[in-house]
Amino acid sequence: MVWEPLAAETLGVRSMSVRYDNVVIDPSASLAPRRFGLPPHPLEWEELVNAAKRIVRALDGSDVVIITHYHRDHYNPGWLYDNSILDGKILIIKDYKRFINVSQKIRAYKFLKQLQEKRVNVRIEIADNSLMEVSSHIFKFSPPLPHGDSERLGYVVAVEIDGEFAFSSDIQGGPLDVHDWLVKSEAKTVVIDGPPLYLSRIKVDDSHFKLINILGGRAIVDHHIARIKEWRKFLKFKVKAFNDVLAIPEKLLEAKRDELYENYPVEDSWFKLSFSEMRSLYFPVR
Repeated sequence: MVWEPLAAETLGVRSMSVRYDNVVIDPSASLAPRRFGLPPHPLEWEELVNAAKRIVRALDGSDVVIITHYHRDHYNPGWLYDNSILDGKILIIKDYKRFINVSQKIRAYKFLKQLQEKRVNVRIEIADNSLMEVSSHIFKFSPPLPHGDSERLGYVVAVEIDGEFAFSSDIQGGPLDVHDWLVKSEAKTVVIDGPPLYLSRIKVDDSHFKLINILGGRAIVDHHIARIKEWRKFLKFKVKAFNDVLAIPEKLLEAKRDELYENYPVEDSWFKLSFSEMRSLYFPVR
């Protein structure tokens, strides 16, 4: 079955969104509020607009939407596009009551309340540790998995579809034994996020590359790991990222934000804008 990358760091934004046949996983994208002490460059906002258009186009043709957790680059809080597009779809979501931290629980309730207020008619299924056949596909979901090497950032769910395609969500390379759920998958393609090399507070070691090394050529690697320019040098072998699947050059805009401002200067007034004010220039309030 053909799958399609929709948005990710190698495509210019923070995301891990994909389409698999009539299924869209984590239909959202965002930008880092600050990198190198700088806000997002206008070119990053323009790329976010492009990513939103790709995601909306995929949602238009989808029957099933999966949300693996409630970080803004994985679910749409309502400003990237109108969530009314979810009307009539099957929404398979991370459990919003159990194995979830406070911030994500609040976001999940706000998201579901928004759907209710907009009278969006969706069939909601809980993903965690479930096996279901929906819309001609068989979905196998993992138990709640820690978002990285601790529970501080909450939990996510990974998914395998039809035994052919697997998606790790945000496990930051899978440093814990519980992340080995993905190793048991026989899927030909496994999308995995990799460790956050850009965060000095996280000590990245060999355990963060364990799953990538085990999966080998089946792994498609992107997201957290691609937030620095030289990310590929940390891997023991050549891997494919989302841009490679699409056969286009890398567009590491966040990792090169300081260079963007140097090569494409902006007016001083740009730096006086808040993140939300910048956002409203590209995504008008709905």
